[in-house]
Amino acid sequence: MADLIGAKPNEIIFTSSATESNNFALKGIALANKDRGNHIIISSIEHPCIMESAKFLESQGFKITRLKVDKYGLANPGDVKKQ
Repeated sequence: MADLIGAKPNEIIFTSSATESNNFALKGIALANKDRGNHIIISSIEHPCIMESAKFLESQGFKITRLKVDKYGLANPGDVKKQ
């Protein structure tokens, strides 16, 4: 698989579901880079697995900002700049 996409074997991780992948990605990146900052911005309409990961990270001292979205599901770039 790694050869197929030009990656190293240790860069490939298989998970059992999208929920597990989302949890692994959000928590993994946040915790591995905590020394670089602790502010995470998500939209207010994220999948429940992202919302639950964000709640967990909040309990670990991360600041979570949940941006409102418009009727099309889009966040206002100005709102991101304010954060």
